[in-house]
Amino acid sequence: MPCLSRSAQRTAPTGWVRALVLAVLLSAQWASAQPLWYVLYDQGGLFEETRSLRAVALSDDEGAAYTSWLHGDTSRAVYEQSASLYNTVLHTYSMGTIQAKAIATDDRGNVYLGYGEHGNGQMEIRSANLGTQIVAPFNGGNTGQVEGLSIWKPDATTYYLYASRDDGTVQRFNVTNPASPALDTSWATSGSYTVTGAGTLRGLEVASGGTIFVTQRDTSGTDRVGYVYAIDPFFLQTSASVEGAMDVAIYNGELYISQYTGLDSGITVLNMSDLAFIEKLTVSAFPRTDDDYGYAGIDIADDGSIYVSDQWYKIEGLGPDKTYYDRILTTFPVIYPEPGPIPEPATLLLLGVGLAALARRRRTA
Repeated sequence: MPCLSRSAQRTAPTGWVRALVLAVLLSAQWASAQPLWYVLYDQGGLFEETRSLRAVALSDDEGAAYTSWLHGDTSRAVYEQSASLYNTVLHTYSMGTIQAKAIATDDRGNVYLGYGEHGNGQMEIRSANLGTQIVAPFNGGNTGQVEGLSIWKPDATTYYLYASRDDGTVQRFNVTNPASPALDTSWATSGSYTVTGAGTLRGLEVASGGTIFVTQRDTSGTDRVGYVYAIDPFFLQTSASVEGAMDVAIYNGELYISQYTGLDSGITVLNMSDLAFIEKLTVSAFPRTDDDYGYAGIDIADDGSIYVSDQWYKIEGLGPDKTYYDRILTTFPVIYPEPGPIPEPATLLLLGVGLAALARRRRTA
């Protein structure tokens, strides 16, 4: 039995406390197709400061969310942030003038970063707290920008890292030994597969059986026509049109695609087996006010909680005093740093009702 990637194992709640809290808040709207949304992190900074939130990836234990920040004169960075506490940054890794457009994690505590720099296209592997570089940057002979990363485990001991690039290719690296990553030249054509008809690829995710799902945000670099491609282990390729498709996450046999479409940004849900449209999730409680950017990175926890980066949802001012606002939106109830009251025993009845609501809210594959 193959060992599944973390994203592919998301089929049921695993943390009972987390599930109970979520269930209580969902119980009041069990019939609604739209989940409740919260702001996990909100940042507005002057032009010189770290800004432009792109990737988001949960740690294997789901206690942390890793995020990438693409701009800032010398303050481009990757953050390790709490996945449940509001505006709580745990560790940071300053990248100077280098952009990290993609992040992936594995069940060994490794964090994989993909560089979004023309003529660079490297990746690096760091420790869970971002403080230690496990291996020097590598690119497998391809200098195209890295736009997406995903880890896949075909068995209990083997780890593959997939990278999507802006030249329309996907590469596969063997990272079983993270200190010595190697391009898997036995896969596709010498370790690289060119997606038929694709332009700039964006995020990707690999399902348990090895099928690759990869997004393309636009066709010309300026329009918002986008696609999601499915490439099975035999390299049979299918696709579906999704406006502004930026990143993709897998949950319960469905694909959740973040849409980078300004004021119309949302999350389109497709059936994983045939790419049929299911629904579009919107976040009306926290509307965007800028029409040029949108939802970028996306990840989903084991209990179905969605985490999405809202890149430059608001821009204010002109010239050097221009202010950019970024935030992480989630469907998991956010806890403020101050502890709240302990629930009364009578609350258990409400928790039971909430669990029933949660079970009814989630679809089965």
